Amino acid sequence: MSSGLARLRSGRIRRQIHFAVRTLFERRLARAPILLVVEDLHWADAASLDVLRLLADRLDRSRLMIVLTHRPTFEAGALATSR
Repeated sequence: MSSGLARLRSGRIRRQIHFAVRTLFERRLARAPILLVVEDLHWADAASLDVLRLLADRLDRSRLMIVLTHRPTFEAGALATSR
């Protein structure tokens, strides 16, 4: 498989995962508030951080609270969002 095709497929998969996660949270938030607690954020991979940024950006006006714990050495800039 060429690297261009692999990137296309991974981009499509990423978008589908983001859509599924956002839809899941939106539907649950329609019923009640959500408190999302993520411990040991310093162990999170890039894809997980990407999903957390998505939730913070797309659901910023919802009844969602995200609480994160991490070691002091964690680079908080990894979660920088526009919101």
